[in-house]
Amino acid sequence: MIRHSVLLILMTSLCYALTCNKCYIFEGDDLTEKQILTLEKIANLMHSPDCSEGMDFDTCSTSNNECHKITLTSNLGGHTNQTGSLYQCGSAKTREKLCRIYKKYSVKLIDTEIEDCNISGCEGDLCFVPSNNT
Repeated sequence: MIRHSVLLILMTSLCYALTCNKCYIFEGDDLTEKQILTLEKIANLMHSPDCSEGMDFDTCSTSNNECHKITLTSNLGGHTNQTGSLYQCGSAKTREKLCRIYKKYSVKLIDTEIEDCNISGCEGDLCFVPSNNT
């Protein structure tokens, strides 16, 4: 009986797994070669494609209960700040800590600083639609 209950719970959670976009987009046509290389490093680290080149979708794990839109401002190693967004699965519990983590590791892993970071979450499948109007 317990085995059947556990199996039913697992099947139910798999059937209702949240699906989120998984990609990044930075606005501006004036990106320098260095900034483009930095974006490519970010994409490789995050395993995320550029939204304009085709979106990827991610079936979230059971610990992730919402989709995240992370709006970032950074010079990406150049002289002018650029604004962009990352889209991914996430957790409401860890949302507030995520900007601090991204700021810390952006310096260590890609040698660039994030000037500003804001995260919003939503709870429906593909509830954020990536657009150039970050």
